[in-house]
Amino acid sequence: MACAFTYGSFGDIVETARIAKRIIDVLRSGRASYERQKVISALKGIHDDVATLSTFLDLNASSPHVSYIAGRLAAELTACHSLMQRLFAKMNRDNSVMGRILMALSQETELISWRVEISERRDALHVLLDLLSSSLSLDVKSQVLQVGSEVHNVDAHVQNIAAEVRSSRALTIWGIAASHRLVRHVSSVGSQVQQVHRLIQKISPRDILDPVFFLTDPLGRTITIQLSYCDGFNDLDRILKAHLYNRPQAGSRYVERGDYNVVSPSGVVIRPFDLAAKLRAGIRFDISIVKRRRDRPTPRKCPQCNHPNQGSRNNGWIHCSTVTCGQKYQITTTKARVAKVETFSPQTFPQDQDNLMEFFRLVQIEAVYVSTGVFSTIIDPSKHVFSCRSGCSCTASRRESSSR
Repeated sequence: MACAFTYGSFGDIVETARIAKRIIDVLRSGRASYERQKVISALKGIHDDVATLSTFLDLNASSPHVSYIAGRLAAELTACHSLMQRLFAKMNRDNSVMGRILMALSQETELISWRVEISERRDALHVLLDLLSSSLSLDVKSQVLQVGSEVHNVDAHVQNIAAEVRSSRALTIWGIAASHRLVRHVSSVGSQVQQVHRLIQKISPRDILDPVFFLTDPLGRTITIQLSYCDGFNDLDRILKAHLYNRPQAGSRYVERGDYNVVSPSGVVIRPFDLAAKLRAGIRFDISIVKRRRDRPTPRKCPQCNHPNQGSRNNGWIHCSTVTCGQKYQITTTKARVAKVETFSPQTFPQDQDNLMEFFRLVQIEAVYVSTGVFSTIIDPSKHVFSCRSGCSCTASRRESSSR
């Protein structure tokens, strides 16, 4: 049974890809913006997906399930084609002077709406493509098993004929004919296997043309983030909170209340307002958990396992030498006199929770205490807590926290 789409013809698929390309060209010729780039990226993806689907047209498949999925995919392709036509028609209609003025005034809203529609179509396409790829793989597997069964049948026939036929010439002729049939069948199945393999390699569940960077969470697991989805600290904060949601063992409560820092590959803590300038394709950031304590921890003792450490520092980080711990931490003391004694931050109250044994890769300790009119903190210097010109560091610290 041929797995051919009822989606008009091959020309219809090409037309959908062509319209998507024309929309991309028009968008590129306009004023550059963040939303415009995201729409272009989504259109690139749908253009490549639709072009890839042409490889399904002549693919033979014997499974009814494959034909059913192909039918659903054809309907989804029709929706994609309709969406491309509608967007392109709107762009042509907006080429008038008044249309361009209105488009400029509402451009971001329009682009967001377009991107949502395109993303919905792409998501639906990928679900069906995944199902179709899985079904085709099973179909090919069943055909391979069928070939194996035919090999056994040929062997049985050869043995039967050898017993009954005395003429070696007749046996040879039958064997040659059977061998030719078997070779053609194996070649056909092999070609289908290669075609499915190439197809699976081409199909991507995301915009593979989008550059990405990497974020290592508190437990050492990698989060892959597309640059088009992260403009700065606020976007990264939202992604990290979603990734760690309801995962206390991974530090979700610290992240929810903002007790964490982004650390560069060289071990330097990046301030929130500096993060956007450092985002680039391929870079990897770490997340360090900030714990606030009221005592005075010593750098010679790991704040997690209390094991004494004499190790050297690497960019301010001390590596715990205990095999079962192996964490990195920072502790530094600063003092500043203030006119009025500050009350403890509410973030210092869950001390019993925060001092439990936890297995975070990077930990920073902030110990808050009051002594004779002096408010002091033990804090990581690379957090860039600046001293005010009046000598007050707590005000600068609060200002940085609020900037998040």
